Amino acid sequence: MTPSQIVWRRYKRPAPQILGKFLDANPHIAPALGEGPFIPFGTVVRIPIDLRLLAGKPQLIQTTNLIGTV
Repeated sequence: MTPSQIVWRRYKRPAPQILGKFLDANPHIAPALGEGPFIPFGTVVRIPIDLRLLAGKPQLIQTTNLIGTV
């Protein structure tokens, strides 16, 4: 499995900020990911919990429009 698949299976919705938190919480998988996108079978990982995502209230992500005002 890849880190993004693990996050998707936990939250069942897009969670772009959680993937970064997942990688920060699991620094031991970084060397394994250097060999490819898959986490080796049997690797223990920690999945960060975001209660707002679990409640169905995703975090607001601030965006910038480079084209102009829409």
